[in-house]
Amino acid sequence: MANIRGTMTMTVGQNWMDNQERLYGSVNFIIFLSKQCVYTNLPDGLPTQMAKRYIQCSWGLERRICGDRLVQYSQLGAFGVFDAAGCKALFFQSSMSYVRCALLFYFCTVVVAVYGVHLELNPRTLQNRKTGENFAVQCKIKDASPADVLGHPKWFHAMPTGADQPISSTGRVGVKQIDSFTSNLLFTKAERSDEGTYKCIAQTTGGNVLAQSIDLKLYEKIQFFDTPTTQHPRDGSDAVIVCHVKADPPASILWFRNDQLITEESERKYKLLNGNSELLIPTFSVERDNGIYRCEAIQEETGDFQSLEITVEAYVKPEITFISPSMEVFEKSQAHLLCTATGTPRPEISWLKGGHRIASDKKYEINPQSGEMVINDVDSEDAGIYTCQAENSVESTTDTVNLDVFLMPKVVPMSDVEVKKGDNMELLCKFSGGKPMSVVWKHKDMIFEEPVDGFESNLPERYAVHAEEDSLTLHVFQLELNDSGVFECVATNKAGSNSASLTVSVIYPPVITKSNEGIVRAVNGQEVTLFCEASAMPLPTWTWLSSSGSELFTDETKYFVNTSVNQLSSSLRVVMSDIQDYGRYACKADNGVGETAFHSIDVVQIRQPPKPELMFENQHPNYASILIPNYAGLDAKEQPLLVVFEVVKESNFVENDFNWDSSDVVQTDLTFDSTSYNVRGLTPMTKYVFRVHAKNEAGSSEYAEASYETVKPRIPEAPTFKPFQDGNQCSPASCVIEWDEPNDGGSDILGYDVQYQSLGSLDGQSTMAVDENRWLVADTVPPNEQFIILRNLDPTSAYMVRIKARNDEGDSNWEQTFFETTAEMWTSTASITAGGIVAIVFFVLLIIFIIVDVSCYYINHCGLLMCVCVNLCGKTPPDVKAKEIALEEGQISSDEKKPLKDALQNQTDDKNDVMEETLMYGHKNEEKKNTVV
Repeated sequence: MANIRGTMTMTVGQNWMDNQERLYGSVNFIIFLSKQCVYTNLPDGLPTQMAKRYIQCSWGLERRICGDRLVQYSQLGAFGVFDAAGCKALFFQSSMSYVRCALLFYFCTVVVAVYGVHLELNPRTLQNRKTGENFAVQCKIKDASPADVLGHPKWFHAMPTGADQPISSTGRVGVKQIDSFTSNLLFTKAERSDEGTYKCIAQTTGGNVLAQSIDLKLYEKIQFFDTPTTQHPRDGSDAVIVCHVKADPPASILWFRNDQLITEESERKYKLLNGNSELLIPTFSVERDNGIYRCEAIQEETGDFQSLEITVEAYVKPEITFISPSMEVFEKSQAHLLCTATGTPRPEISWLKGGHRIASDKKYEINPQSGEMVINDVDSEDAGIYTCQAENSVESTTDTVNLDVFLMPKVVPMSDVEVKKGDNMELLCKFSGGKPMSVVWKHKDMIFEEPVDGFESNLPERYAVHAEEDSLTLHVFQLELNDSGVFECVATNKAGSNSASLTVSVIYPPVITKSNEGIVRAVNGQEVTLFCEASAMPLPTWTWLSSSGSELFTDETKYFVNTSVNQLSSSLRVVMSDIQDYGRYACKADNGVGETAFHSIDVVQIRQPPKPELMFENQHPNYASILIPNYAGLDAKEQPLLVVFEVVKESNFVENDFNWDSSDVVQTDLTFDSTSYNVRGLTPMTKYVFRVHAKNEAGSSEYAEASYETVKPRIPEAPTFKPFQDGNQCSPASCVIEWDEPNDGGSDILGYDVQYQSLGSLDGQSTMAVDENRWLVADTVPPNEQFIILRNLDPTSAYMVRIKARNDEGDSNWEQTFFETTAEMWTSTASITAGGIVAIVFFVLLIIFIIVDVSCYYINHCGLLMCVCVNLCGKTPPDVKAKEIALEEGQISSDEKKPLKDALQNQTDDKNDVMEETLMYGHKNEEKKNTVV
């Protein structure tokens, strides 16, 4: 049986015969009679002698399988009846000719299925699609090979004019080619204009045209428009909540709150307006009506359903809840004004003054959220009334606050003045600012203010103060030099202080205050520098005069004149080269006020000193006191600067042939003194030879020699006390007494004896005289120390302390001094003695030794501590003890057991010896208890 490609469907009453003109060859038909019958499947490759049909029938809403059966044509013949599961089917077969058949049955659809190439649409219907959606229809050629078709399926849109418009691959409605058998028709955001019939057409290689059509029916989906999801009615007014819906067919609108349907019959007296698209809430209340409302739209024809939640929050007019009270602030400070308000939406705070809005800048820092305004660097212009304005989209409200500014003092600047010494002066200080105010004049350490009523002035006689409303005048009579300087007027009130100052210059003629002391010594070829300093106002000009009275100027060779920057000093440098350069020079200072200052300076030519004449004053054990009589009253020109003493023992001296540069000579350089010279470091009972000469700028004198013999040692001189650190004050807890080492009299000092006694308390002025019977003896001080610390003295008391030195010849005289103790217990600092340092070092070394020994004991089982534990306390060494335990447990070999056994035996013998000794000599432990170590 040949296969015929094609499919045709018709309804009862149509001319079915005309449609069969396209069928050629052998035809197989199955006619299903029912309310509605749909052909479901045609498997490929059926044999020519049999046909297999899969049929799905629908009767009303019930679906059932109608049949699955093999039919042999020889059995059925030309006509047969097939009955399965309540469905009726007629099977016809005609081998050679056209089959024309007309069957009439009420309300029945006849489906003729031709086994062969056909088109299949998926989905089969596009009814009730939503606008705005994206969807597709697939057209696929079934039961065909690539050789059976010409090109891929194509899509057309049936236009109202009857023409079919091809659909391209681009655009909102387009075609997408999947493969040679499949084409998809794509709709992107479908619109109502896209409705109509769409055809899929394909052509077979046999010239047949395959076609399938599908109708698109759209409805407009539910859309909310012009409906804010948050709506703000006004509190206290009738509120209209809107929910605008667009849909085709139209949708019904319902309102809900808290999942409860809103109706006009509710107690709240709601009103539904304009087809329920508006909900009227009478006299809206924030507390009662704020919340979330739900608007629901339903299309009954399509079953489409949409809902929208609307947040309803009423706007409330602003209300100022706080504003800063009227205040007073200090000038130059900050003013903080605060204004807070409530309302919905949250009101914005702004500040106004004089009807003008204040902008935020460096002067005014405004925070519109918190409502605070900070006025920086407040001045007098900032005083006044400020308005706080709270504003939102509902309305605005205002409140005011008054700001007063307490002004800081302001002192008018003043100019410097010059007043002649001895004249009178008035200084006027003008000021302004908040009252009350205190105004004073200051000069150096003095304060000048108007005396309080009823009290006498405590000002010096030369000063007076007179006050008026906004000024203070200082009168100074008979100006003196110490009135020069800065005068300051200071005004103070509770806002702060301000001042202005001026410099008073007391003009006076120059006064030479400093110059070269005495005569100026010089020699030819050297330079001398002469200088003068002066005090003067105004600043002086300087002039230098030579010994002949002529004015000197800088000539860059012999004379050099230099004046200081402040013009208060001047110097003259002279290169001495001639006898005429010596003599009297003079400096002059002149400032045009009074007389010129004049000061003379003598410059003398120095000659070598004369040969000294030596005279020894008495004999001493360890020093020589030498007089040079011819140097007393020596002319300044010959006076030496230095006297050099050279000393050698007579036993080492060889007259006329002695080398004074040898190491046996001891040289002592002493500055020129018109009295005596002491040469120390001599040995008692020894003869010496002295050689002496003098030096000055001009050279050295001739040498003079003399012999001197020291005497036997004597008692030492009395020590001399050093001053206390704080005058004569000393701490009662620790008072340091210091002295200088005295002359030992040729015999080493053996020590110092110190004694002290209290003279009574200073509080009641009950001090007493020194009593020789009340001296308290302090510790003896070794010779290498020159201090002692007295402790635990009575506070606020007077003390006398005395000291003497001792040597082999006896004691020196007592030297005593007086001191007072303070009330506070402060500690005098003193150096640590050598014995203390040794003790500290010994203690540190002992600690280090103990730490090392303990470490050796625990780590290496050795050291002094281990030795004590083993030998005195009977403790078994750790290695022996370990081996003993191992021996008991059988962990040691026989070779190792013997030495260990011997060691244990020796230890046992030692213990036995100790026991025997204890028994022989008594209770050894008891004797140790009674022994004092």
